[in-house]
Amino acid sequence: MTAHLHPAVEQPLSSVSDGVIGCIYQQEDQLVAAVNALAERSVPFSAMRIGPSHNPAAQRVAQRTGIQPDLDGSDPLRGLAGLRAEGDSRMAVDRGGLLGAGIGALAGMAASLTPLRSLVPVAQGQALADILICFVLGAIVGSIWGSALCAQSSTHAGFRLIDGMQEGGLAIVVQAPRARMGEIEAMLQSAGGAGMTRA
Repeated sequence: MTAHLHPAVEQPLSSVSDGVIGCIYQQEDQLVAAVNALAERSVPFSAMRIGPSHNPAAQRVAQRTGIQPDLDGSDPLRGLAGLRAEGDSRMAVDRGGLLGAGIGALAGMAASLTPLRSLVPVAQGQALADILICFVLGAIVGSIWGSALCAQSSTHAGFRLIDGMQEGGLAIVVQAPRARMGEIEAMLQSAGGAGMTRA
């Protein structure tokens, strides 16, 4: 039996009032049972996504259930509100390092003109060593702060789903109001879901 494919979710995966929950199934029948259980409890098909998109088993489940098999196996939570794409996280680290290096170089110049120049024992009047060490320390500290202060990356948040799909499992991601997350998690687990991921 071939089901009509329901339209994919075009908007971001989540809003402020919505949450996202996902898990991994090892067998097609388990995933089909989970989709049917969710549909019976009024979870719309447009709120469910399965994957990985390149997996023939996911394609077969899509034909049986009508759910779009459009989850990216390398980043299933891409587009989720509050999470950054992998490239954005790297840019935050780079920006932090650049800013820290600049501040460190300025601090090194200022320190070389004060009694603090003894931080690095160099000949008097040779401030380059102080500037360089502060530049390096500033770059390191800035990179750490850039990473710590940016939003979590979507690949980090969805690592259980990514690992499960790489091992041959099938993933489902469901968008629903946060108030229903406990109920949906119980349904997914009762169908055999593992590696529960909430965002």
